[in-house]
Formats: sequence, structure tokens, C-alpha cells
Amino acid sequence: MKSLIIVVDFGTSSVKVNLIRPENGEILYTSSKRYPVFSDGAGSAELSAEEIWMNSVLCMKEASEFMEAGSYVPEILTFSWFGDNLLFVDRSEEALSDIVLCMDQRGKEEAEEFQRIRTETEFLKCNGGIPDSSSIVSTLLYFRKKYPEILQKTNALFSNQQYVLSRLGLEPVNDETMACRKALFDLEEGNWDRTLLEELGLAEEMMGRTVSCMEVLGEISSYGDVKLPGSVKVLPGLHDCEAGFVGIGMNRSAPDVLGNVTGTYDHFGYLCGMDELKKGFFQYKGGGFVANRMGFDEAYAVVGAVPAYGLFVDWIITGLFGRNGANMTEYWKNAEFNGKNSIKIIPHIMENNCIISNIGINTGQNEIFEAAIEALTFESKMKFNQCAESFGQDIRRVRIGGGTARAEKWNQLRADVLGVTVECVQNHEVSSLGTALIAAVAAGIYSNTREAASHMIRVTNVYEPDQRLQSQYAEQFQEYTERKEQFTCIRMKH
Repeated sequence: MKSLIIVVDFGTSSVKVNLIRPENGEILYTSSKRYPVFSDGAGSAELSAEEIWMNSVLCMKEASEFMEAGSYVPEILTFSWFGDNLLFVDRSEEALSDIVLCMDQRGKEEAEEFQRIRTETEFLKCNGGIPDSSSIVSTLLYFRKKYPEILQKTNALFSNQQYVLSRLGLEPVNDETMACRKALFDLEEGNWDRTLLEELGLAEEMMGRTVSCMEVLGEISSYGDVKLPGSVKVLPGLHDCEAGFVGIGMNRSAPDVLGNVTGTYDHFGYLCGMDELKKGFFQYKGGGFVANRMGFDEAYAVVGAVPAYGLFVDWIITGLFGRNGANMTEYWKNAEFNGKNSIKIIPHIMENNCIISNIGINTGQNEIFEAAIEALTFESKMKFNQCAESFGQDIRRVRIGGGTARAEKWNQLRADVLGVTVECVQNHEVSSLGTALIAAVAAGIYSNTREAASHMIRVTNVYEPDQRLQSQYAEQFQEYTERKEQFTCIRMKH
């Protein structure tokens, strides 16, 4: 009999079940199902709780069939979760609403109200970040105003994590990373912030119990109506971003390296202890970052993110060329990032607009594509610079993983623009790999996360900056930031 770890990876557009070998981190099998994000055009962004659950059951059915056919025995089951989401449930733990996502922008006014409760410094030190319109607190206040009938029936404020655990017949707990994403958790004390809960009129019981991502919640022999090949221990899992940092091999003893987990958002960050957090992150005044408890090794993650790639590039190409646009494979095949592209794009992705300049009658689709990728890379450099400043260290390397890390030409561009060595890991499903690595430690396969990482993570490609292109892109980045500032001023006037 051969053992493996089951990871259910919930993303904002799809769910995957990955079967991972603990001895080397190899993904033996993947099943994936997509689901739609609903929007009414007025800033909403929601998912059906029932739909994400049922799609995970369908994936598990296919994975279970693979395990039975290959005589595999699941060692443990765990999860990777998209964060910053809110679901109102009743006393029976039935959903009263759809899952409201962090992309939901309806709570802008409520965010401004909530920000007045504390100073920015107090929010950073207590809750790890400054609440904005993506915070679930803003969503909660918005729903309280607009949908009081839902709040009257609400018994608990669930995340996707709690809902799925409840459907499995387990206690609907928060692991520490997901508790932090509720923006009502005391970062240093490791418990719910009673002062904020009182301000909001919320009982602590509505939030749910908080546990380590390594705590075994129980055992199950079926997932929904899918019978598993034996009884399996279940962990709560953790937030996908922090899991991704674990999956690229980040740890507290790497003072010269930043992590870069790519996907729907481009995340930069690092792991540290509370002392480093107090000396660096708490003193940083630039904003745009959050700190979360990891739930092991007394570690904290500092993370900043920018929207990246897919939706923006698709929007640019489709908007300009319609259905005549080529597919992404062809664009990447023909792409050249040589610092000579005269097309300049300044995006403001969250507002769904941008400025494109220097387009001529002979401008081709490939040039537009290359300019879009360069613009996104400049956006990443802005976040990289901020992250390095909050870290307070001289950064020499970036360790990268996730969806867009598959693009070798982009990895080289990243090295040229960031001006540091870029290391790419072999397994790009870094959120699944990270949570599997933690599960391997919880199951006793390895004694600690560093030992597990030495077996399960491999750096396979290293990209060094080209000195000539690094100099060119440094000049272009300076021009980009100046143009971006001008664009922001124009938008604010209108």
C-alpha cells in the first residue's frame, strides 16, 4: 500500500483535489472543477457556498477512484483556502447568503467608518493590517445596513473554511491564518479582539474557535457522499497565500530572500518572528501589507499583493482586438522583452481602466501583449520595493511559484526588472504543496517544516538579471512610476 496526502485547494474560480506524495512532493493526480463568480455590476462579487462544496465532492469522487485503482492509502486530508470571505449562517449552519469575496467593493463607505475606530498604527499592531473595502468587516457593516433581515437570522459569521468543515460533520473552526483574514483577530495575543467585537456588537461565539493549522480535527471515512479508501484524519488547512510561501520553501532563517506567489494576485512577502515584526512591519508607514499568524514555528507572514495577469491581459487584448486576438500560447511564444518596446500601459486594475500610449498604425498585437506584461511587472516591482523596505533587509533573491511562474520568459523579465536573482520551484501548485508539507509534519512523517521542505521542494530554474536590460528597465520603471502618479491624479480629479 502506498501513502499520500489529499489536498483540497479552493480558489476563487475553481477547486482542485491534489494527491501528493509526502516523500518528494510530487502531485500524482489532480481533479479540478470551475465555478462562476456572480456580480450584479454594482461592485458585488459572490460565490455559491453550495456550488463550491458540491464541486469539491465531484473532484473527490474522481480522486477516490484513482486511489482505489492504484491501491493508495490517504495519510491525511487538508485544505488550501482563498481568504477574506464572509458567509452568514443560521443556527443549523445553513447558508443565509452567498460567499462574499474580497473583490466585492460595496463596503467602501463602511470601510472608512470602521477605520475611524483606531489609528493606523493600532490596526497594524493589533490586527495585522488596515481594513479597507476588501475586508470582511466592511462587508459585514454593509450587509447590516442593506440586508438587516439576514443579520437577524445570523448565528455565525463563517468563512469558506468553516462552511466546508461543517459539511464534513467537523467543528467549524478557523485556523490562525484564516482567523487573521477576518481582520478581528489580535495578532500578538492570538485570540479574537474583544474590543473590536464589542464596537461591532458581535459575540465572540459568532466567530468560531481558532486552532493551529496542524491540529487534527477528527477522522472521516467519506467526503460528502464519496466513500474514501479508509478512515482519514483531517486538518483545517490554511490560507492559500501563506500555504504558497511554505510551498516555495520560505522560512524564518532566510533574511535575504522574498517570496513571490503568483496567480490571480501577485503576492510578495516573507516569514519572520514577532521581534522582527515589531522592528520592521510595525514601523513601516507605506501601507499595502498585512501580517498573519502562521500557526507553527512561532512564525508570522507579511504579505502584499497586486492584481496580476489573467483578467487584465485578457481585457486588454479582447478590448483592442476582439475575437481576432491570438491565444496566450502564441503571444508567449512570440514575446521578446528587450527593453525596446515603445508602447506604454499604465493600469489601474481595481478600477478597470488604464492608459495606453504610443500606439501607431503599425502597432501589432504582440507589442501590446509585451507592454501589458511589462506593466504588470512594474506593478510587481512597486510591491517588491515596498516589501523589501518593510522587511528592512538587503534582498538578493526572490523565490517564485504559482501559475504565472510557468512562463520562463516572464521569470527572466522579473529578474531584469527586479534586479535580483529569481529562483523557480519545480512544483507550481505551491499552495497545495505548502499545506501538504505542513500535513506531513502533523502526520509525523517529518519532524519539522524544514526537514519536510528538504524532501518535498526543489528549485529547478534560476534566472539572473541581464545587466544591460536591468539598467534599461530601471529607467523605464522610474518613468512608469511618474506616469502612474500623474494618472492617479487625473482619476482623482474626475
